Amino acid sequence: MLVGSNKISITLSGVLFVAVSVLGALKAWAASGVQLMLVATAVVGYLAWLVVESRLVSIREVALPDAPADRGSCEMYAVAQGATVLTALALPSTPTTALVGLVGLVLMLVGICIRLSAVVTLGRYYSRGCGCWRGIR
Repeated sequence: MLVGSNKISITLSGVLFVAVSVLGALKAWAASGVQLMLVATAVVGYLAWLVVESRLVSIREVALPDAPADRGSCEMYAVAQGATVLTALALPSTPTTALVGLVGLVLMLVGICIRLSAVVTLGRYYSRGCGCWRGIR
């Protein structure tokens, strides 16, 4: 059974997944050549990360009690992250060279790998909210 903020976090992830899929497809539809490849790779990479992190963190945290000390930071994080990605997809693209786009894509993918590595390394000690509510200080 999903409770409190855990249910909201998973719901926000699902809504974000659908919105990024739709806007990403529209952005890719308008692109061509190298830009199409960069957009498609970035959108697929982001969606894959969203699914992996949801499985690693959100679904695991469903079993935990609500975090009163969290005060909605998971939801604020999800909304801020979603707003950033959706804004980037919704706004018109500025022309860049293929090299600039490739560097941005590589930085995004490296950042995702570092974050996922940290989540996996910390295991049960990782929480997007305040760890002190679970006795972790």
